[in-house]
Amino acid sequence: MNVRKGFYGFLIVWESIGLVLTLTIGVPASLAWSGGIYLMLTAVVAYEILVMTIGKPGARILTLFIGLFGFSIEVIGVHTGVPFGRYGYRDQLGPLLFQVPIAMAFAWITVIVIGFSLTPKKIPRLYRILIGTAITTSIDFLLDPVAANILHDWTWHFTKELSFYGIGWQNYAAWFVLSAFLHSAITLFPTRQNAYRRGLFLFGSLYLLFAIIALVHALVIPMVIPLCLVAITLYFTAKERFTHVDTNAKVGAFS
Repeated sequence: MNVRKGFYGFLIVWESIGLVLTLTIGVPASLAWSGGIYLMLTAVVAYEILVMTIGKPGARILTLFIGLFGFSIEVIGVHTGVPFGRYGYRDQLGPLLFQVPIAMAFAWITVIVIGFSLTPKKIPRLYRILIGTAITTSIDFLLDPVAANILHDWTWHFTKELSFYGIGWQNYAAWFVLSAFLHSAITLFPTRQNAYRRGLFLFGSLYLLFAIIALVHALVIPMVIPLCLVAITLYFTAKERFTHVDTNAKVGAFS
């Protein structure tokens, strides 16, 4: 327990230092790799969530699968423009492999698990897939404008008029389809228990970092989209949990 709290505390401190530097003097070139370390730390939390919810064997399989799948898609995207559109990475997120930061594998693991962890579990599988996909895609509506336009982690080569803060809608459509595929895979595993608190911590960590930067630069809509969707989802999740508790209480009272 103490090790876990220490790790979570380290993640918060690391994130806070990066945020302060970003909003003031900028992240020094010697610390350009810090963003990649942050994504690695969030992926560790995501892995812990999977261990809690589906067990260690399934968590290992899914973590490896999501990371490799996401990284492979990024490599294809960088070299062909499919499925997200034309873009290219800089080296600010750490070492590149096939012109893609290795840290992007950890980013995929994080955003997919956030969507999974915050989705109500006692609803039909199709709805779980759609809600998890919607949450994951909504997060990208925040991450992409901030990472591309403010942090300059990557550059979009986009020429069409229809875009969302300079990022083509093709990107978000691709994220929805690919997220749906991964959430379809993750929901094949039976859920042993929920991890709403850790999922909320992981979302809050990622959201606050990017939302504060977005707010400072007046990117209000990207900041609001994931917050509203997650708030609505958490309302129904809480309602589901309390209904389950009340039902158990009634059963116990009359058994």
